Amino acid sequence: MRGSTVSALSSGVQDGCSFSCKFCVIPLVRGRSRSRGADAVLREVVKRVEQGHREVVLTGINLGCFRDRERGYTLARLVREAGATPGLQRLRLSSIEVNHVSEELVRALRETPTVSRHLHVPLQSGDDRVLSAMGRRYTAATYLRRLEPLADFNLTADVIVGFPTEDEQAFEQTRRVLAAAGVTKVHVFPYSPRPGTATAAEDPVPAAVKKRRGAQLRADSHEACLERWRSKLGATDEVLVDRPGRGYGDDYSPWLVGGSAPVGELVPVRAVDVTEEGSSVPSDCLFCKLYAEGDHVRKADGFVAIADINPRAETHLLVIPERHVETFRDIGEFPADEAQRMLEFVADTARRGRARGLSRGRQRRARWADRRSSTCTGTCSAGEMMGIPG
Repeated sequence: MRGSTVSALSSGVQDGCSFSCKFCVIPLVRGRSRSRGADAVLREVVKRVEQGHREVVLTGINLGCFRDRERGYTLARLVREAGATPGLQRLRLSSIEVNHVSEELVRALRETPTVSRHLHVPLQSGDDRVLSAMGRRYTAATYLRRLEPLADFNLTADVIVGFPTEDEQAFEQTRRVLAAAGVTKVHVFPYSPRPGTATAAEDPVPAAVKKRRGAQLRADSHEACLERWRSKLGATDEVLVDRPGRGYGDDYSPWLVGGSAPVGELVPVRAVDVTEEGSSVPSDCLFCKLYAEGDHVRKADGFVAIADINPRAETHLLVIPERHVETFRDIGEFPADEAQRMLEFVADTARRGRARGLSRGRQRRARWADRRSSTCTGTCSAGEMMGIPG
């Protein structure tokens, strides 16, 4: 659980995965899907609300697989009962596979007043041939059909570029599916083979092609975000202020609010303008440049690892909380438990790097980078970063 008084992260709802995506090592390293007892989850939600948390995020490796068969709980029932916790103001799901976006879950999301109107649904590819080669359990048409009842939600997604069977036609089809689904923010990951997986020996797409495709998807995503934000002009939203002057709305859109807005509170805010600063890239900010141009190599447990653009320096990966990837401005010190979870993420990423057979030079132990951006003008503070020395 995240330790700030703004948002609590319930990371023990579900763990492991019983799917068999051909590129993925999660079933190998995390085991088969297993769920925490519903009573334990609900008790923890109550505890976090009593501690002053305004928002709870239900997470899992494959969250839609959550089941408590002994007590008759599906994820939909858990959403309803967690969302009804007295004093809870907002409930979010971290990520869910489209296979699990059922009619039952859609009803629960719509009928639970505290549920945030945001859903992160990995796509990976919009081309059926690539999806089949990946071992994914849906088609592009299924993805679009399952998400159609949530068209008013802010939908975000993961996409892999440069999978072995992805050609230019397949890549363009992915762009079309993202647009048709109304996806805004896209987390882009370049394909890289993992030992022990079915595609471990395959990596025919050149790195330059992966980089170009990734940049195109990020540009598309930026425009989709701006379009959604502009649609809010003149409207009022309930914004959870998570740091001075900033917060996120009911649909997880980022907001700039007045400096007097109390941190940790939900405040009504009317949209009067749209600024690109949340995702713009100041030319003198190293960390913003890394986020925009570096490959996003891993995302899990609320953190993102981004590869250095040109890893000649000591730091090979930039690791940041996922909640900060829209902007590096005004980042304060991390709560102690979030810093600890970041250390665990870094260590796990390092172990995965060793499992992939990286050179000895890239196998040095993870440690604190403990550095602040010295190239930034002061409008884009990168805060304390952690990295894997390269």
